[in-house]
Amino acid sequence: MSKIMINSASEDFAPGVSQMYRRPDGWFIDLTSNYSGQKTKEAIRFDQIMHIELSNETTGFNTAGAVGWGIAGDVVLGNAGLLAGILLGGRKKEVTFEATLIDGRKFFAKTDDKTYKKMHDAVHH
Repeated sequence: MSKIMINSASEDFAPGVSQMYRRPDGWFIDLTSNYSGQKTKEAIRFDQIMHIELSNETTGFNTAGAVGWGIAGDVVLGNAGLLAGILLGGRKKEVTFEATLIDGRKFFAKTDDKTYKKMHDAVHH
């Protein structure tokens, strides 16, 4: 499963942490709808998403990833591997996107670039 942060900019869905996952009948994302002030958990199948669009992409640094890759690089290649692991292992891209469902509801979310690509490819297959 991949973590997706739902932003509060949408009136249709409540903010929070969501998951993208695959079941035998397709790809899904769990969302909490905010219909008429009542919050209801929904499993939205990707074929219910009409459109998904990238809003913003940022590159950041993940300290834990850098340390892990640095240690692995040091074990395999010594000091050069340590440096390469720290520099390359800590990079991460974060993507903000908007998705529109076939019923007109929208949600705004943030996730890593790999999860966004999987989602985009599943929606626009």
